[in-house]
Parts: sequence; C-alpha cells; structure tokens
Amino acid sequence: MIRHPRALGLAAGGAALAAIFVAPVAASADTVQSPIGTVTAEQYLGVYCDDLGAHVRVTVAGGLPGTSYAATGIGVFSGTSTFVTDGTGAGFTDLHNVWVHPEGGVTDGVGVTQVTVGAGSTVITVPAAINCPGQKGG
Repeated sequence: MIRHPRALGLAAGGAALAAIFVAPVAASADTVQSPIGTVTAEQYLGVYCDDLGAHVRVTVAGGLPGTSYAATGIGVFSGTSTFVTDGTGAGFTDLHNVWVHPEGGVTDGVGVTQVTVGAGSTVITVPAAINCPGQKGG
C-alpha cells in the first residue's frame, strides 16, 4: 500500500505513462468462402490506421485466375480499388480511410465495417473488424 503522497503521485503518473505506450489492440480478419474465391478483409497488420480511418487489406485466394476484381470500402475517402489475380487466382489490394458507417462520426474508427468485393457479375460482402479510435472519419 502506498501511503506517501509523492509516491502515490509517482505511481499514478507511471500508470498514465504506461497507458500511452501500450500497443493498440489488433483487429481481427474475416474470411468469406465464395464463388469468386476465399476472400479475406482485415485491418493491415492488425493495427494500421490512416488519417481518416483504417487501412484494410483485401486478399483473394483460390479465385478466378487472371480476373479483374474490385474492392470497395465504406467512407468518403475510401473509394474502390481494383486488382488482377495471378495464374493461381490469388491477389490483393489495400483500401485506405475505411470507416464503420458511411456518414462518419466520432466512433466510426472502431467496430466492424463491410467491404464489397466483386469479380465479373458476382459481388460479395466481407466484414472486417477495425480499431482506429483516433481516426474519427468526419
């Protein structure tokens, strides 16, 4: 038990400083099996955030070889990114400034977003957990 006021202040200051340097919580990846392949959407390296939202990597495995895919994230500045799969049907792209809701808001950097991925006439939705509490998205 800490009884001295100075020691108590040092302990509280140390705890506050430690909280600043604690690594951010990593977001988890979500995968969907579909006719256009196994599609995964995840926050890049589990922790990457952009200026206005999350950096989300979309990966396709076992997809359609040599096919153009389009991935779209939620957010005013996210947009659509295209990529072409290789001969094995594998490929990826990165989406930037992804939000949880299209309108943005103070908590829009934390939660589960929906990423749409399409190839040909098939479009699927893949959920992706994001954790960017400092990126407000609006």
